[in-house]
This record gives sequence, structure tokens and C-alpha cells, in this order.
Amino acid sequence: MRARWLVPLIFLAPLLVPAPASALSCVPFSEQKPYSSFAGTIVQQRGDAYLFVVREVWSGPDLDARTWIAFDELWYEPVPAVGEAWVIYADESLRANTCTATPDRDGADELRPDKVRKPKPPTWWSEIRTGLMSVWTLVPEPVIDETG
Repeated sequence: MRARWLVPLIFLAPLLVPAPASALSCVPFSEQKPYSSFAGTIVQQRGDAYLFVVREVWSGPDLDARTWIAFDELWYEPVPAVGEAWVIYADESLRANTCTATPDRDGADELRPDKVRKPKPPTWWSEIRTGLMSVWTLVPEPVIDETG
């Protein structure tokens, strides 16, 4: 008798699991009000951090020509990959997620504001800072040995 309930339960179980809370707060990309927005290409990845060569700054403060962005909660495709161009809407901590980033493909031009600006040109300090952030993201998390 229990087997009869198992089949419907298998099909209904995914519908009963709630979506991530952040997915519920996702508003259409064109309606977002980011702290900073830009278009750029990913040139390096370290864990959830991506180094972008910024092509255009769309809003917010000036950005370095090479800027690290941390991605949170990537719950659908496409996941960012090295070599891809993206449009990023970041918060004050330079973090983005699937709701605030989109590949720079068809339709992304519609998001582009009339006035854009170039990123800050690289300086010796910005290159050192970018390099240090690259090393910092390479440091592995400590492994806790619970075997005693």
C-alpha cells in the first residue's frame, strides 16, 4: 500500500521544496538600481571571485580597469566563465549574483545607458592591489581535522 503513494510523492516533492530566498527577490534586470554597473570581460576566476577587464562603467563610482567581483548564489545557467563578456550590476561590496549579472549578448545593448565612461587607467597601485586580491582568493580555507 505504501508503494502506491511513493510514485506521486516522487513527482510532487520538488514542487514542495521552497526556492532560495534570493530567487524570490529577483526583479527584472532592467528595473534594478545598482550601486555600480559596468560591462566587461572575465579574465580570471578564483573560487566565487572573477577578475573583469572593465570595458565601460555605466553607473556608480569609477572602477579600475581590472576589477574583482564576487558572485553569490549562481542558481541557473549560464555560470560566468573566463573569456565571456558580462553586464554586471554590483552592490557596494562589489558582489553580484544571477539576478544582477547577465551575459553581454543579444538584448544587453538595450540595458546600456546613453552616457557611459571608461574605467580608470591602471596605476602601479591598482595593479598591486589587483594582484594581492588574486593571491588572497587563492588562500584555501583551513581544513579542520575532526578525526582526533
